[in-house]
Amino acid sequence: MAASLAKIKPSKQISRHVDGAKSRLWDLHFVKHKVTDAPQSKCTLFIWTPKDLNRFDPGLITEYEQNLEDLQRQSIEDGIEPHVFYGAEEAAAAIIDFERAA
Repeated sequence: MAASLAKIKPSKQISRHVDGAKSRLWDLHFVKHKVTDAPQSKCTLFIWTPKDLNRFDPGLITEYEQNLEDLQRQSIEDGIEPHVFYGAEEAAAAIIDFERAA
């Protein structure tokens, strides 16, 4: 399994978060499609995002939701599973589950 971790949240720096997430997605794309001797059979992009969006500006939330949806769509189109999580414990449990399934 190959995995990478990205962070995206509604903020004025959303473009920086999105660029970072796309960079991680590209890294996974490279491993999945260009590294012929890599032993991975599954690629996953873990995306951290805040669970409660109430504290953010509504205009920023709309842009955030669109970017998150686009990132998930791009991942799926490339055969890379997106996994959105809201806390470290949740991400750790998902990684452990993926390792057990491997």
